[in-house]
Amino acid sequence: MLIAGIDEAGRGSILGPMAMACVAIKEENEAKLVELGVRDSKELSPKYREELVEEIKKLVEEYAVILVQPEELNKLMEKHSLNEIEAMKAAQLISSLSKRPEMIIIDAPDVLAENFSERIKKYLPFN
Repeated sequence: MLIAGIDEAGRGSILGPMAMACVAIKEENEAKLVELGVRDSKELSPKYREELVEEIKKLVEEYAVILVQPEELNKLMEKHSLNEIEAMKAAQLISSLSKRPEMIIIDAPDVLAENFSERIKKYLPFN
């Protein structure tokens, strides 16, 4: 089974771009991420995060990154909430993968994860 995970950093346009990443990994390699000590980046030192990057890239099937520059974010926020923008970009990341994952784990900003899931589905070109 192919599992993908999506998260963001820098939500909002004050400090610079919002970065979002999607990583797709085979289920059998998931335990190897745990062995490496991969977890919430806020719990890791900057030095250790840098060390993990190359090890993670070796384990994953593929990954994608989107940087939403402050100007684009401000323009989008004229018509959409941050949650909606994040859903749009999550769908963009998912669509960019060469193989469709069977499971996607996303750090949902909505109070109800189901609401965020429905937001994302609106922007996907497939079911």
